[in-house]
Amino acid sequence: RSVNEKYHLNPESPYGISKLIAEKQIEYFSKNIKFKSIILRLSSIYGPGLRRQIIYDIIKGMMINDKIFLKGSISDSRQFLYVKDCVKVFKYLINKKHKKFTIFNIAGGKKVKIFEITNTIKNILQKKIKIKFLDKLKSPLLPELSNLKLIKKIGKIKFTSFEIGLLETLNWIKKSNKKNK
Repeated sequence: RSVNEKYHLNPESPYGISKLIAEKQIEYFSKNIKFKSIILRLSSIYGPGLRRQIIYDIIKGMMINDKIFLKGSISDSRQFLYVKDCVKVFKYLINKKHKKFTIFNIAGGKKVKIFEITNTIKNILQKKIKIKFLDKLKSPLLPELSNLKLIKKIGKIKFTSFEIGLLETLNWIKKSNKKNK
C-alpha cells in the first residue's frame, strides 16, 4: 500500500525529524506571509554524478572488494528515484502554477530490497562477491510513496526502469574510475 502526501509522518531519526521541522516552518511562512512554496518528498536518489547513497556505495564496494559488509538488514527495502528523472520532474513542476503551499511525493517505482540490488549488481559485474548484512543499523520503516498527486499535476511520467538506471550508474562509476587512474 502506498501513501499520499497527507500521510501522518512519524520520523525515527534526527535527520527525519529535521526534515519534518523544515516542512512545518515552510508551511508556516507560506500560510502567514503569502510565500508560495513546494515541498518535494523524494525517494532515495541514485545515478550518474552522485557519489553517495547506498547504490553508489554497493557498486563501488563490489568493484574494489570480493566481500562487502552492509550495516542494515537483509530485509531492508526502499524506493529509488533516478537522478535524471528527478531533474525532469523538477522542470515540469517549475513551469506549473501552484497553490500557496503544496507537497508532492516523487518516487521512481516500487520498493526494492537492498538484497535484490546487491544480487543484480553482482550479476552485472559477473563477480563472485560475498555480501554480509551486519544488522547494525536500524533502517526506518519507510512507506511506499504514491505519485498520484504529482501525476494529476503534470501528467503521466515515464520513469527510467531501475535496471537501466543501475546500468547507467555502473557505467558512470567505471568511467569515473578510469579517469581517476
